[in-house]
Amino acid sequence: MRVDRDGIGVYADLAGPADGRPVVFLHGAASSGTVWDWLPPAVTADRRIVKVDFRGHGRSDRAPDAYLLPDFADDIAVVLRDIVGGPATLVGHSLGGAVAWAVAQRHPDLVTALLLGDPPLFRGSRADDASSPAGTVFARIRSAADQWQREGVSIDEISKRLARTSFDPGSAPTMGVAYTGDAVEATAFSLKHVDVRVIDAVLDGSMLAALDTSAPVPVPVLLLAADEALGAVFTTAHAKQLAEDHPSAEVVHLTGAGHWIHLERRTRPVFTRHLVDFLARHS
Repeated sequence: MRVDRDGIGVYADLAGPADGRPVVFLHGAASSGTVWDWLPPAVTADRRIVKVDFRGHGRSDRAPDAYLLPDFADDIAVVLRDIVGGPATLVGHSLGGAVAWAVAQRHPDLVTALLLGDPPLFRGSRADDASSPAGTVFARIRSAADQWQREGVSIDEISKRLARTSFDPGSAPTMGVAYTGDAVEATAFSLKHVDVRVIDAVLDGSMLAALDTSAPVPVPVLLLAADEALGAVFTTAHAKQLAEDHPSAEVVHLTGAGHWIHLERRTRPVFTRHLVDFLARHS
């Protein structure tokens, strides 16, 4: 299903009973809603599952020069009003976590609870340029996606290449080793369709410049942070900063988890356990 906001079509995949408890899943930058296709029955049963493709991603329209946090957040508000028909629990990874946070601040009537996977809540004040660790990863992703799109490489071939690739610096394992098979395939789909100018907005710092970590978030929040030794975006120092303005937000640091907690073979089970427990309490 697609909704329109100011001429930009935003795609949302719907599953489950129309009267089920709604849960909206939001992906990271350069990804798409397909990265949530693996969700097990313990999550989906009796719930209305909505997986959104942000503008510039997946099956949604491209919108050059409009890949900023408020753009994404207000798109999701339209999805909640026009497709979900009311408030929902939001589950977001990375950029998706930052967007979920912003939706709860900008449209508090549309959110009941937040589960955030390693969100960059304190990364809006500076650019993750190509020389930073995160910037290095995004610069490599941009280069690969741009080349594969220009050459017309198929999704199946991109999957094969990704399985042999590691975008992380150093001696990190290849995606075929670190990720589940479905995660590699979903990433291939995402990189085939992403507007690479999305990544430019990450690299120049503009995408998250509007992040506000002090304004109220009036709903329950569970934040799952990755391991700092493995490139966590949300660090222990960030947890201390968050507690100053949001003491009720629960933060769980997952030892051994990389940034892509829900896609990695070793950490998807623990992510799933936290997700199932959180939804049992709040959705």
